[in-house]
Amino acid sequence: NPGGDADLTTIHIPRFSLELGGSPVDMRFSLRNPLSDPAIDLRLAGQLDLGKVGDFYPLDQGMVLQGMVSSSLEARGRLSAIETDRYEDFHADGQFLINGFRLQGDAFPQDVDIHTADFRFSPQAMQLAAFDMAFG
Repeated sequence: NPGGDADLTTIHIPRFSLELGGSPVDMRFSLRNPLSDPAIDLRLAGQLDLGKVGDFYPLDQGMVLQGMVSSSLEARGRLSAIETDRYEDFHADGQFLINGFRLQGDAFPQDVDIHTADFRFSPQAMQLAAFDMAFG
């Protein structure tokens, strides 16, 4: 930020890569004009085995976290394009997928199971292609 106006803030992360529990995650992100009309450029690709989260992040005793999360997603454009129904001016493409998710523990009154959640993005639409979830 050159100073004075928070809307002049820019965030630019041209390449961010990490490995979480042996699973690679790659990201690119930039943000301009965060207050007036946010412009984003995002790419997120990778997968995460949630069953390995406890290897690098402390979970509460007795907590069970399982499942796979994978993403191959790109999004570029300004928020105003979406707000004014100019979807052709906002590029979105890819998939965000959750399989075999399970969360249980003392902090949750019921177990949460997401067998499948398949979000698909295209320049024309965001689609929830499949969703199968259970509580308890």
